[in-house]
Amino acid sequence: MSRAAETAWLGPRVQAEALAGILNGKGFTTTVLTGGGHQHHPCVEITGGPRWQGTEWVYAAPEDGNWWFWWSSLELIAPVGEVTLAAEQIARALAGRP
Repeated sequence: MSRAAETAWLGPRVQAEALAGILNGKGFTTTVLTGGGHQHHPCVEITGGPRWQGTEWVYAAPEDGNWWFWWSSLELIAPVGEVTLAAEQIARALAGRP
């Protein structure tokens, strides 16, 4: 893997891990998936949280040269550099789900 390609996915992976840490602090259970196809597009698996029991996946993937966090439904959440904003939006959205 070239150094440029390595940098392209290590940054989002680190941000995905940071997102998982913030969500854990908010009472959610998370796992960061970075193997297989997730080497290039890391994924945060969220399984349960305050007032919410379910499973959701949030991906880090590029769009027009910028990296974003995405819902599994392919809706944008926030840029990967805005980890706190992404965590707040995710927690708020999941708190409103049954």
